[in-house]
Amino acid sequence: MIITNSINLEEMKAIHDESFPLPDLSNRLYICRKTAVDAGKIVAIGLVRLTAEGILITNQELPKSTRARASAVLIEQLKQETKTHGLDECHVFVKNAGVQQFLEHLGFKPCQGGKALVIHF
Repeated sequence: MIITNSINLEEMKAIHDESFPLPDLSNRLYICRKTAVDAGKIVAIGLVRLTAEGILITNQELPKSTRARASAVLIEQLKQETKTHGLDECHVFVKNAGVQQFLEHLGFKPCQGGKALVIHF
């Protein structure tokens, strides 16, 4: 098995199953790019893309309406600031259906890429 530090776009297209959009390799947020080759055949392509994770902590002692107003303002300002850092998306993890509905009202959408997993280094 040979691991290279490059990806050939045409080879990536050939093995991509179209279960999610083809990664745009011109996007500088892809900071790691590797190809695994075995016996002259592409086995796998791996990419690491920078993204943002949003975290919102509210004071549960205050009324829900107050927390919602503050959250909406905070989220809008954080969204604008995140854009200035060159990031084009932000992921959040939600356990409460009411919070999910509120965030969807503010423009968040369910992730279509699959179930979220995390690895800590």
